[in-house]
Amino acid sequence: MMASSTKLNQHSLTDITDQIKNLEEELAKKTISLEICWRELIHFYYYQPKNPIFITEDKIDDVFSKFTTDGLPFEIIDGDNIHFPVEFLSKAIPTNHQRILVVSVIGPQSTGKSTLLNMLFGCSFAVSAGRCTKGIYGTLLDCSIPGYDGILILDTEGISGAVKQDPEYDRKIFLFCMATSNIVLLNLKGELNQEMQHLLGLSANSLVELNTNIVQTPTMFIVLNQNPDASRQNHENAFVNIRANVSKLFVGTDRNPVSYTHL
Repeated sequence: MMASSTKLNQHSLTDITDQIKNLEEELAKKTISLEICWRELIHFYYYQPKNPIFITEDKIDDVFSKFTTDGLPFEIIDGDNIHFPVEFLSKAIPTNHQRILVVSVIGPQSTGKSTLLNMLFGCSFAVSAGRCTKGIYGTLLDCSIPGYDGILILDTEGISGAVKQDPEYDRKIFLFCMATSNIVLLNLKGELNQEMQHLLGLSANSLVELNTNIVQTPTMFIVLNQNPDASRQNHENAFVNIRANVSKLFVGTDRNPVSYTHL
């Protein structure tokens, strides 16, 4: 009787979880947000008529340029349609930022990546209960760091997302950040699971084999986030274990394209 009751409760919990997931997907489809408006304008930029009456390419460029220079977050990769408007972004982002320090965050879904960036850099990435970043968003900030004109902060979609569940997409997000960033924040809840180890090793070795990364030696900071354990010693032990697992990924390789540092 007890086993039957437990099985029934498990089925009920699964049904409720599925219903919540379906409701979230339906709600997302009916939500009008600023990035949706920009997607439409960017499509208009590419496919507008020969003689536009109300809006021109230059006008879209000017408005988007003002948008980014104000430090507001903008969509770089559309996570719904897997679209990267590289031509538009190359032209619309202000040209006075020639030397950019790129900082990105990667990690599992719902580990507080957007909140972390908002706290560290004063960004305004959208955060709320149940909200998950889709694709990759950026914020362009001025800086006084010698050798750089600005900082580009990249907020990424969580790895192993419950909705998308696309390992190929996860690999692309991971590799994009590793190939374009000067600094990568690996945001974890306390452990480097097998899937994250696989993605990290695959990306690092791909950079070596392809030799196409923009930044030759990105630095990775490992962030232990959302861990209720107040013991400093336990956190240090967790970091030692993570670092040991990361080091194993590069056994037998000629060089390590990433230097790992404790944050």
